[in-house]
Amino acid sequence: MTPITMTPTGQVYGTSHFRAKMNPEKVEELRRLRQQRGLPYRELGTLFGIDHKTARSIAIGLTWVSTGEAVYRADDAELDQVRALVARGVSMANIARALGVTDGSVKRLMRKQGIRSIHARSKPIA
Repeated sequence: MTPITMTPTGQVYGTSHFRAKMNPEKVEELRRLRQQRGLPYRELGTLFGIDHKTARSIAIGLTWVSTGEAVYRADDAELDQVRALVARGVSMANIARALGVTDGSVKRLMRKQGIRSIHARSKPIA
């Protein structure tokens, strides 16, 4: 399983996001530079390769606030478990819950491996 961070609504954020330019260490450095040296947001943005508005949002705590819980993506290590649960007629959503991974990652793994689920009357895990 690969750890990712998601909001309660399922949006990926932080270093898990595919467009992330910042990480927790850079965020702390940006905030330190702003607080100790009073660097302007434009200069901070240039230093870190981000827009000045993003630098401001990070500096004042609008973004990069630790709020979500780490969740996981299913990968090939869970393949046997996924196959067994599909054979029992368990839905993708229930498979994801049982494995503690995202629904989308189960769907991608199944699609990649050519595993077809039984959509009608999916059973919960007993």
